[in-house]
Amino acid sequence: MKLNENQMSGLASEEDQRLYEAVLDNFRGTPLYDDFRREQREIFRHKWLESEKAGKDIGFEEALTSWITQHRSDWVSGGRELGSRAL
Repeated sequence: MKLNENQMSGLASEEDQRLYEAVLDNFRGTPLYDDFRREQREIFRHKWLESEKAGKDIGFEEALTSWITQHRSDWVSGGRELGSRAL
């Protein structure tokens, strides 16, 4: 399932969104920024799915930890691209 930007904004708290935006402002227009946004979408998608399973909001920290330990290495080695170059 793919989520659009409007759906993504509803998955993160306003505080989480403000923090991400403050950090990302320093990198806008770079391949690192694009890669970070793709990874962010995956983490928020994971948070939504796991929260649905749990029947409650599991929180960003739990979702981040869970996604990193369960999915990140497969996501990175699965051919996703960093900017314009494949890893």
